[in-house]
Amino acid sequence: MAAGGVWGVKFTASPADVATTFPFPLSEPRFTIGGGSKSPVFFDAGASRPHTREVPMARLAEILDRKGDSVVCIPARSTVYEALQRMVQKGVGSVLVLEDERIVGIFTERDYLRRVAVPELPPDTPVGQVSTTELVVVIPGDSVLDCMAVMTQRRIRHVPVMDGGRLCGLVSIGDLVKHASAEQQVEIQYLREYISGTSH
Repeated sequence: MAAGGVWGVKFTASPADVATTFPFPLSEPRFTIGGGSKSPVFFDAGASRPHTREVPMARLAEILDRKGDSVVCIPARSTVYEALQRMVQKGVGSVLVLEDERIVGIFTERDYLRRVAVPELPPDTPVGQVSTTELVVVIPGDSVLDCMAVMTQRRIRHVPVMDGGRLCGLVSIGDLVKHASAEQQVEIQYLREYISGTSH
């Protein structure tokens, strides 16, 4: 692996370019949370709520197919201000935080409000010091509804999606709500057609 590379991602030599975006897939399954030896918290999303009937459910893989699989990342040594700049530039609400080729956390808008703005920390605070270091990870095969249940239970809004040690992408609660809303509209339209007798 070339110097400065992170699982196929190369950081430029310029100090100003402190962030990057992961392409799919990340082939090397080395995920260390909080800079230690812990593994990501894999949730059994299917166990988070009871299944009352067997119906086809949309999977996270479908959302990633439409949304794309890139994930915005930033080194832990970068400042909070640089992280916020990157989030604004990319139009995202979170960035994964990296240190020595490891994912050591996630920094979100909520982290900024609670850990930086309210305590009035300076904008040059390293983002690694104020990021969330316990990651909840889901897999592409998890259903949208199950993932929503996990995010509600854990009170989080962004989760990385991994498959066999590979980072496939990241989904937000907004992605899930948008998808569920679109599915609901399709079902409503089907019911309207059924009631009016125009469906086949």
